Amino acid sequence: AATQEKNYQKAIELYNKTIELDPIIYPAAYSNLALLSAQLIDFNAAIYCMKKYLMLVPEAEDARSAQDKIYEWEMKLGK
Repeated sequence: AATQEKNYQKAIELYNKTIELDPIIYPAAYSNLALLSAQLIDFNAAIYCMKKYLMLVPEAEDARSAQDKIYEWEMKLGK
């Protein structure tokens, strides 16, 4: 709901609470955190979270897209 209301900071807070409870049970939380962080122009956090997602689910259906997002954000950071 927070994401739909474009309250990205609140959504990030809620996903972080979920991860604190169990850091591996819901890998999509990292993907969602990455996308939300990118919305807030925090590309370092976005890259970290997306890499964490790919480590947890390397064979995810969206793995190629997730890796492409990492490349995009690294380019924006000049890496």
